[in-house]
Amino acid sequence: MHFSIPDTLEVKDDNSSYIAYNLHVNGAFHCTVRYRQLYNLYDQLRREFGPNSLPPFPPKKLLPLTPSQTEERRAQLEKFVQLVSQDQRISTSDVFTGFLLSAQQETQNAKEEVISLDIHLMNWQKITIRVSSLARTSTVMEAVCNFLKLDEKYVFFKIVLWIGKIVRFSGYIQSFCFSVIASMESAYLSLKSAGVNHFLVIRKSYWDSSYEEELLEDKYLQRARNLKFYGHIQFRSCICDYPQPNTTVTISAGGRDLVFHLDSDPASENKACFRVTRIKCWRITTSLSDSSESSHASPAKLKLELSFEYLMSKDHLRWICIRSDQIILMCF
Repeated sequence: MHFSIPDTLEVKDDNSSYIAYNLHVNGAFHCTVRYRQLYNLYDQLRREFGPNSLPPFPPKKLLPLTPSQTEERRAQLEKFVQLVSQDQRISTSDVFTGFLLSAQQETQNAKEEVISLDIHLMNWQKITIRVSSLARTSTVMEAVCNFLKLDEKYVFFKIVLWIGKIVRFSGYIQSFCFSVIASMESAYLSLKSAGVNHFLVIRKSYWDSSYEEELLEDKYLQRARNLKFYGHIQFRSCICDYPQPNTTVTISAGGRDLVFHLDSDPASENKACFRVTRIKCWRITTSLSDSSESSHASPAKLKLELSFEYLMSKDHLRWICIRSDQIILMCF
């Protein structure tokens, strides 16, 4: 999971005001929280796991914060959430997951009710399940598993729930996945927060096609697996700095490769292949765009960039940066 706190929000409450922090999960707005809520989370985690298991938490201030102090605290809180989420003991604990679900519900003033939730398969087949509006994603996936009569070992290990988006491009309607819904989120509330023209879709959560061997008994499908780029997913066109700055490329991912198609024609041989095993390190950075397309809960559109340091040749490392609205899907 990727957490970020890209911006703050001044909230007026009766005769006073306070600074709130917009928390994003996997590139999508999740909730708005106050400093004291995050401090209470820190206090609970400290009692549960011990102070030595946690990164530093920004201290309380007696006086109102200046703009520079507010920005400093935002960065410190973001770093704290990112670090604790990397500890599997903490990120899967009831304290951490319960806090995130509760904060999501509080942000949207959500009340529990039984709803009909539409979920799409990758072939656009739609299924409808009846669940609580506050049900976690894991509960929704259990219902999907039962509806489709799938073995649970495949669902929870190899299938995840995504938010997809429908866009119009050159007169055509296109759809794409852009954000995975974490298991501790409410799938319904996450979809509601995303806004119109969004939908829920389940898809596989791996690029290695060897996982499919035990499922493929058909000889035709076994033959198809030998084709070049079998199992690859092709993303929307995006911008990168390889081989030159501001280059438009189409990226596909599969197996252990990231393939940059440098021409608009995917069949073209003008491509660059990056082996995952030669990537030394990678990072996701977040920033806010100037787009006016926003909601009341998320004041500005979040931009994500993926950068990775690649071993181009012996003793030659190079940073490559990708700007896309499907960064989370690329990294998953």
